[in-house]
Amino acid sequence: MSVNVSYSNQSYNCLVGPFQVAMVIFTITKILLILPLCILVLFVGHQRWRQRGPGATLSHFDILTYHLVAIEILNVIVAILNVWITYADLPSVWIAFKIAFSVSFPGQLLYQCLTSIDRYLAVVHPIIYLRLRNRNAVKIIYISSGFALLLCAAVFVVFYECAEELINIPVFSVLVLSLIVVSFCSLSVLHALKRPGPGEGGGADQFKQRAFKTTMAILMVLLLWFVGILVGYAVGISEAVVDHCLPSSIGAFFSLPGSLVIPLLFLHRVRKLPCCLYNSE
Repeated sequence: MSVNVSYSNQSYNCLVGPFQVAMVIFTITKILLILPLCILVLFVGHQRWRQRGPGATLSHFDILTYHLVAIEILNVIVAILNVWITYADLPSVWIAFKIAFSVSFPGQLLYQCLTSIDRYLAVVHPIIYLRLRNRNAVKIIYISSGFALLLCAAVFVVFYECAEELINIPVFSVLVLSLIVVSFCSLSVLHALKRPGPGEGGGADQFKQRAFKTTMAILMVLLLWFVGILVGYAVGISEAVVDHCLPSSIGAFFSLPGSLVIPLLFLHRVRKLPCCLYNSE
C-alpha cells in the first residue's frame, strides 16, 4: 500500500519526475499481482462454501483471510486513486481517496493483528481457542472487529476533515500498536513450538517444524512490511531530509510481500496454489 505518498500534500512531489514512474509501476504491480490473487482467494472460498453448504462453520483463519483480501482489493483502489490525484486534481477523487484510505490502512493492520492473535491462541492457549470456535463467540469477535475498524476509519476521517496536519498521529499510533501485537504473538508462537510437548512422536516433531518454519516466514515478511512502512513514513515527515521520495518509494514496495503472505498461505493450505503440484491424496 502506498502509505508514504498519502500523508501530506508535500508528498505529491514524489509523483512527479522519475518517482512518478516508480509509483505507477507500484500501482500496476498491485493490479497485476495482488488483485488477481485476492480474486482467486474469494473464488476458491466461494467454491468451498458451496461444497460444504450454507450451514457449514468456517475456520477463524478462513474468515480472517476473506476479510483481509477484501481490504487488499480496497488497497488496490487506494493505489489507483493515489496516482489519479496527480493527473486529475478533482475534489471528488481526493474525497474518495481519503475515505478509501481511512478504511484500508487501519483495516489491513487490524486483520493482520487478528490473524496473528488467532495463531497465538491456537498454539499457546488451545483450550481458549476451542471455546471461541462456537458460532456465538465467532459472531461476537467479528462484530467487535468490525466496530473497531469503523471506529478507526471514523478517527481518520475526522483528522482528515478537522486537523489534516495531525493525520500522522493516528497513522503512527496504529502502526506501532500493530507492530507490537504481531511481534508478541508471533514470537510467543515460535517459543511454544520450540518446546517439546508431552509424549510427542516423530510425526508431531515434523508437524511442529513445519509450523515453526511457516510462522517464522510470516513473521519475517510482516516485519519487513512494517519496517518498510515505518521507514518510509518517518523519512516522509522528516524535515532534515531533503529528498523524501526515494525512501517513500522503497517503503511502498516493501509492503508488497506483506500483502501476499496470507493469500498465498490460504491457497497453499487448500491446495489451490497455481504454481504448485499437489498429489491427489
